[in-house]
Amino acid sequence: RCVWRAHCARAPAVQRAFSEWEARMRKAVLNRPLSSDWIPQIHPSTRQPYYFNLATGEARIDHPNRKQAEAVAERQRKLARRQMAARFATIAEYKRGVVSAAEGVRDECARELARLRALHVSRWIAAQSGAMTSTSPN
Repeated sequence: RCVWRAHCARAPAVQRAFSEWEARMRKAVLNRPLSSDWIPQIHPSTRQPYYFNLATGEARIDHPNRKQAEAVAERQRKLARRQMAARFATIAEYKRGVVSAAEGVRDECARELARLRALHVSRWIAAQSGAMTSTSPN
């Protein structure tokens, strides 16, 4: 199960922030100068941009830096998943500690309440016994 998706489904702000970062990063990578082998061109009949590699003769519609941008984004996604998994594990560990402490306090309170009830009952019984002996005819 993907920790990133499971928790980000509940945290759209995290997904939105990552998507915004990814868009800025892609734009920055795609705005980098092309290597000297690549030149941008416009197709004469379709008027669509494409890129031509002078060294290999390759022509492509996708920006030559696109794969680099995708690789950077994927590395960052993996890093973010690892970091979020570690953070969620820390939160889960903290939660277990809090629950355990709360259960300990609850048990301690239950023991103290039982002790006080027993004390109260024994005092009440003693008071009733004393009241009976002081009112009994001799």
